[in-house]
Amino acid sequence: MGRLGQPVTVESIRKWYSGEARPRPEKMKALARVIRVDEGWLSLGLTPLMTPEQKATRNIFAEGSINLVAGMMQISGANIAFVDPKAPEAAFADFHVIMRGRAYLIKIAVGVLSEGKFKFALPNEFERVQVIGVVKLSAGNFQILRIPTAVIRKHARDRGAYKEIIAVNNGGELTVGKDVLPWIPDFETLDLAA
Repeated sequence: MGRLGQPVTVESIRKWYSGEARPRPEKMKALARVIRVDEGWLSLGLTPLMTPEQKATRNIFAEGSINLVAGMMQISGANIAFVDPKAPEAAFADFHVIMRGRAYLIKIAVGVLSEGKFKFALPNEFERVQVIGVVKLSAGNFQILRIPTAVIRKHARDRGAYKEIIAVNNGGELTVGKDVLPWIPDFETLDLAA
């Protein structure tokens, strides 16, 4: 662990192992990275929602997915303004959009493929935003879809800091339970108010 800037004595490790002491938060984080496990699982025994590799994949695609959707909306005539990082809505929204004279807050949710299913992490404040999902089907092939509020209300699992829905591919359609997540073929005809 010393290679990560977190020196640890043999006595500390002995105490952790015997249950006499717990690692401090900075050491817990470093230890989780070294042994490649979820920090929540290591520190609290919580079942991880995603492996560290899945989280890394989601984070890599998240910023690009936000830019992809914002760019497609702009090309379709919408006006985009990214949320100020200091604004309260920055905790649950990615950008503002004005489409056909109406303003919306948008949250982009990246579908992370895990065991043949797409997991989407959604903000707890999902009712205050329009959620648009992005899934990577293959290299350079992405699908964009709506994740309606009603579907989130009905199927979301509470994960504390966020909500999660899991979609499966049923013959080319992504479904959550029996609800189909509608694909967005283009943004020129999309009605976010519907």
